[in-house]
Amino acid sequence: MDVSPANFEGADLTSARLQQADLRRANLTGANMKSADLRMADLRGANLTGVNLTSADLRLADLRDANFEAAVLVSADMRGACIGGINLRGAVMTSVDMRGARMEHSEPTDAQIAIPPSMTRTDAPDDLTWVVGDDL
Repeated sequence: MDVSPANFEGADLTSARLQQADLRRANLTGANMKSADLRMADLRGANLTGVNLTSADLRLADLRDANFEAAVLVSADMRGACIGGINLRGAVMTSVDMRGARMEHSEPTDAQIAIPPSMTRTDAPDDLTWVVGDDL
């Protein structure tokens, strides 16, 4: 049985309805997911490098250990998402709502999240380990 993760590299998933989708370890590199509905989706360990998630709905999604490097998350809704261990290096995050985002169940327990220099501490949950600017 083939248990390899899904490959959506470069796919046009604009406005896709992916609520509660199992996208663990999926390759979404360079995909266009503008306005996608990913509420409660499981994206643990997914590769979202360079993905356009402008206005995407990621409420309550499990994003642990996902790679959002160079992703565009302008006006994304990440309220209540589980964000332990995610990589946001080089991500564009303007007007992102992260209220109630959670760090629990992060592996390893001392996981850091790289936050783009443009993001302020008031934009993100209090329990983040901040790595900004030259530390990236």
